[in-house]
Amino acid sequence: MTAHLLKDMVGRVYKTKGGTDCTIISYTNSKDLVVRFNDDFGYIKRANLNQLRKGSVRNPFDRTVFGIGFLGVGKYNPTESKKATVAYEHWRSMIIRCYSEDLQAANPTYKGCSVCEEWHNFQNFAEWFYSQDFNDCGYQLDKDILVEGNKLYSPNTCRLVPKAINCLLHSNVNSRGNYPQGVSPYNNTGMFRAILKEGEVTRALGVYDTQEEAYNSYRVAKEARVKSVALMWKDKIDEKVFDSLMSWTLD
Repeated sequence: MTAHLLKDMVGRVYKTKGGTDCTIISYTNSKDLVVRFNDDFGYIKRANLNQLRKGSVRNPFDRTVFGIGFLGVGKYNPTESKKATVAYEHWRSMIIRCYSEDLQAANPTYKGCSVCEEWHNFQNFAEWFYSQDFNDCGYQLDKDILVEGNKLYSPNTCRLVPKAINCLLHSNVNSRGNYPQGVSPYNNTGMFRAILKEGEVTRALGVYDTQEEAYNSYRVAKEARVKSVALMWKDKIDEKVFDSLMSWTLD
């Protein structure tokens, strides 16, 4: 296309498959155009006319992950050698847990959870992730050890923790029925047993006349177990996580 025709195209708007239209703001030739995306970010990038016609010009601020997350602009790439980075995997999984109805149907504990607006931008999450100690240890992203019952993923509430600790405080509400945590009926005797799971091992704590007695036995054992695990991992977890575990109590 000749230069004078390209000049006439300045100001034209093209639709993109990502959802945000873009406007041509300058040109050199058909293979070197500059466009601005028509959203609050107004990101500017180079493109060619063929990309515009196909709608394939990508806006890094399009919310491509469940309508919430976007890649943003910065030094952190979502992939390396065509493989998702660890930070991206954590970020995407976090958003899916909070906004996927299908996942929440299978895991109701995530209902009501959300991601802070700052972390909608992958660049911000990745900056936080790589600043954390133990980010290369295969740890999991935890949101409620520091703040019990927390439903918001954010820099102030989240830490990276080993799987052994992340699973430690799970209450298994859906599987325990109408009985308190750690308590179940004992062989149709009208009595109740208390058990404590320690990793893959289940430890019997005793049989009691009432649910309250069985639960109290479980509570004491569970609090001791949490502190024991915290001490085992003391030098391999965030200091605030350690302090929170050492002061943890079961209501």
